[in-house]
Amino acid sequence: MSEFLDARQYAPATQRNRLPILEILLQVLPPTGTVLEISSGTGEHAVFFAPRLHPRKWLPSDPNPLALASIAAWREHCPGEHLYPPIALDVHNPVWPLERDHASEDLSGIIPEPIVAMVNINMIHIAPWSACLGLMAGAQRILPPGGILYLYGPFKQGGSTYRSQQCSL
Repeated sequence: MSEFLDARQYAPATQRNRLPILEILLQVLPPTGTVLEISSGTGEHAVFFAPRLHPRKWLPSDPNPLALASIAAWREHCPGEHLYPPIALDVHNPVWPLERDHASEDLSGIIPEPIVAMVNINMIHIAPWSACLGLMAGAQRILPPGGILYLYGPFKQGGSTYRSQQCSL
């Protein structure tokens, strides 16, 4: 349940992880372009990262209508020129809204800068494996050569847990 009177939702983990994530994003993201956040959840990361990563633009997305409403409410509460309105995007779909040429949900007028990176925070470890496969397929289709796919979440390697991962396409 939200502690706010509007649609904003709150995730305590955001307060704990946003600074470490920001430190890495500042190191690995291209200097300009649009960063597509996959599965933005509450929208708290979007409103925190967008002004701190300028001149890059931040594009939040989520398949859940309640999350989209929360993202929009956070954007209204913390407006900024570097944060786009959220889009409905389900990684399971074989074609994402950003890939449509002349679909009813044409985003070309909304997103003037190319997508150069994708960020996904705390989805892979809780979503079905098909979401991971959809995310990887979408990243392959959308990101340019050298584009960045940044994943954050609990990962294990050699029995040890660590939190952050990135890859360059």
